[in-house]
Amino acid sequence: MKKLIATLLLFFFTATPAFAALSPVYWPVAKNKEKLPRIVPRNFWGWLYQAALATAEKKYPQAIEAYTNALALSPPLLRSILYHYRGLIYLQSKQYDLAAGDFSSIIKLKQGGATTYLARAICYRSLEQYPLALDDFQKAIELTPTSPSPYNSRGLLYTRQKQYLPAIADFTKALELSPYDNTILNNKANALYLAGQTNQALDAYQKFVQNAAANDPRLPQAKKRIQTITAQTTDTAPQTLPQPSPDEKTAPAAPNDNDTLDPLEADALTPDLAALSDSLGQTQ
Repeated sequence: MKKLIATLLLFFFTATPAFAALSPVYWPVAKNKEKLPRIVPRNFWGWLYQAALATAEKKYPQAIEAYTNALALSPPLLRSILYHYRGLIYLQSKQYDLAAGDFSSIIKLKQGGATTYLARAICYRSLEQYPLALDDFQKAIELTPTSPSPYNSRGLLYTRQKQYLPAIADFTKALELSPYDNTILNNKANALYLAGQTNQALDAYQKFVQNAAANDPRLPQAKKRIQTITAQTTDTAPQTLPQPSPDEKTAPAAPNDNDTLDPLEADALTPDLAALSDSLGQTQ
């Protein structure tokens, strides 16, 4: 019964005009935020609306304050939703300890799912609390064994730790679950390259470049590494494996690092309720 009530409340929540501003799916919502009226918060819904507006305008400190006030007045069944959104803003603001605290609050309410554990694991990874991160990644995998996201995120952690073989195994599993995901393919190519598996890395980078958008920020690194591998493998001198530059030896294998969300992680952490909101709008 509680789940039914929570679902109905969520349906109502997503049907409101403020939803487009509240949901990170619509950050930023240029088409909608100008139409949202300014109000003075006096109750839970007022603070929630204020949080939506501040989120839409990327005024994260004000959004956090509004979510905090809304949480103090929130019906119990909506608290986990508010913790989730505030946690995402903390994560976006690189306040990883506070973000982890919000995701832990959801778990303490016994309402945490795979997304919650994944989000907290990413926070722990950013805080370099790797054992805790690995525990949460494993929990997310157990809850959603067919999702590529936890495998991809754990692979990034292993890459950060220079444990390239486990990283390659995780990226391989993620690609089995999502064969056409270019983000995972790039992550695997990076791990292969740093592990010295040049033939496989070259093949992965070439596929990534072929499928990547022209403005993909990861393209320059992929093309540079293709050139490096090709130059060394076509050289008439004795063959040597390409060695990472001094910067690469200490830097992450991709533009992703402890303080950057991988594109697949951003998608996984954002509740995709756009279709639900659209369908509700069409029925009204």
